[in-house]
Amino acid sequence: MPEEQQIVKVVIDKQSVFKIKDLYDFSYNLVTSLGFDVFEKFFIKKGDDTVFEWDCWRWVDDYFAYKIWLKVKVLGAKSVKVKRGGIEEPMQKAEVKVTIKGKFVTDWQRRWGANPLTKFFKGLFDKYLMGSTVDARRKELKDKVFLVENELKSFFDLPRFM
Repeated sequence: MPEEQQIVKVVIDKQSVFKIKDLYDFSYNLVTSLGFDVFEKFFIKKGDDTVFEWDCWRWVDDYFAYKIWLKVKVLGAKSVKVKRGGIEEPMQKAEVKVTIKGKFVTDWQRRWGANPLTKFFKGLFDKYLMGSTVDARRKELKDKVFLVENELKSFFDLPRFM
């Protein structure tokens, strides 16, 4: 049975002026450029609110996978006109909350969880034989989540931290 361990969780909460379609496209292009496949769980537009949630998977090898869970809530979107280079553009002013969770998945093919003995060997394998590899993969996932966070912060003109 696959094991998921949440490695990191970050939240971006901001009142901003933007186009919801641009945010959606930017997020999608960002995650896919990192080698993740995007599976949209839902997209709901109700009145002035828009919510979408994605499971983004990257299969590292036969045993390890990265999962980035991304949820975007746009609340109270109001249409506004913004001047850019002397041209008025229609945009939305809204409260946006982006939640990103990085989850490290082992045994995603379900080869080691068939019975208690193989599950025991899986624990030994993860801890003693692949310990340094597991730590390196966790760090790589954490770096990717922080990269997604920083790029989304740049979309909203927020300070970035490396």
